[in-house]
Amino acid sequence: MTTMTNEQMKIMKNIFESDKKVTNDMVLKALERVFCEEGKWIPVSERLPEDEQEVLITYKINVKHHVWSAIWDELHCRFYDKKYRNYMSVDSVIAWMPLPHPYEPRESEEV
Repeated sequence: MTTMTNEQMKIMKNIFESDKKVTNDMVLKALERVFCEEGKWIPVSERLPEDEQEVLITYKINVKHHVWSAIWDELHCRFYDKKYRNYMSVDSVIAWMPLPHPYEPRESEEV
């Protein structure tokens, strides 16, 4: 069973204690943040990304592991590499992770 950290519990609490009407989409996004944390690799044997989701992938060629970004194509069950316009079968990918959120400067920082 997966347990939530204090930070994850705060995220969920903030969603439900906000003045906004809580929608299913808000709950799903919060759960995704709690259980699919950025920076964690998800083996393709456990689950696959959402259709057309751009993710980081780890794949192996010979004995060397590589990291690349790709888009999951659910219809054809493969990853698409935009840069080289190339498809990779799900069998060649070991794991994936969601892309990190873009950097957002703090109020005190200038961009």
